[in-house]
Amino acid sequence: MKKFLLSLLLLIILLVAVIYFGSGYALGYAARKMTPELQAALADRGIQLHDLTFRAIRFTSPVQLTVFDLQAAASTAMPGRKAEMLNAHVSVGRFDVAMVRFKDPAIRLSCDQVSLYAEGDQQIPGTTFGRFDHGYWSCGEPIPIDRLESTISQYLAQFNGLFQEKQTATSMRIRALVTFNTRGRQAQAYLYTVNEPDGARLRFETADIQKAAQIFELELSADEIEIISYYPSRAPLIMSITSEARRTARESHARDRSLPEDAYRHVLWSYLLTRAFDEPFAQQVTDAHEILPTNTAAERRMDYINNRIGREYARRGVPQNQILYLVCNDPQVVRSPEEVQTSVAAMGS
Repeated sequence: MKKFLLSLLLLIILLVAVIYFGSGYALGYAARKMTPELQAALADRGIQLHDLTFRAIRFTSPVQLTVFDLQAAASTAMPGRKAEMLNAHVSVGRFDVAMVRFKDPAIRLSCDQVSLYAEGDQQIPGTTFGRFDHGYWSCGEPIPIDRLESTISQYLAQFNGLFQEKQTATSMRIRALVTFNTRGRQAQAYLYTVNEPDGARLRFETADIQKAAQIFELELSADEIEIISYYPSRAPLIMSITSEARRTARESHARDRSLPEDAYRHVLWSYLLTRAFDEPFAQQVTDAHEILPTNTAAERRMDYINNRIGREYARRGVPQNQILYLVCNDPQVVRSPEEVQTSVAAMGS
């Protein structure tokens, strides 16, 4: 009897092994056979899928299927520039599909060790970033099998909403190391989802933004760093504008020493931020900068005035090539802290 039970147990183990590894082979074979159909479906949507490969597909538990080392390259027309092609590469260390409910069947999807990047200096569509590494994504809530297509469409819309900085009612979890460029230099920051009362949103690690500021040689206040961390999709452009305003003012002053460099930098900076975003956000960023302890009270007042003037120029639609002339000739512009002190003294008398 004992020998029979042992033989039966060995037979069951062997059968499970055959099913386990055999199904992995069968699944891999089936997936490879389906690849041309997937490529054709994506081609109908304007996406050319190349070199789709994976190392293996296995049942990693009785209720979980895992795809290992998935890699692919894709190309599509650049948004708004159909003559240009965007070439992107993606790799996924593991992609898990887990059955979490058998009554009213539902699955949970997740992927880990995701890398996504665009060739050259191109940005990944829908983002302001050029590369994602060490990425993780989980759908959070189970996806009902009978509503699979519609639910995945909802998740894609929520995913897009997160990168448009919308608070989204979603249980998705996202984490990735993001690379972004500013004027030829690269910085990296961890991007992740946080849950707030009005929904989930993306943000950066503040310590990473502090490091990025050092790489781009920007002096940012703690409040500025928090704003940039809280609005990750705007971060590359905010830093680029800040760097551009500083460089332009410095170079202009080097050519003409009579030019008020600080006034020009602040007016231009606020003007560019307003054009890129809007007046309230531009004021939020520039006001946050003025709390730096290196500013005197007069310098801070001067900067507030010039920041406001920059926003006014943007609101009025003043061309950028006229900003320098206005900084030198507009009587509203404060060109030195002494002008602020003089006006305050005059008001007091």
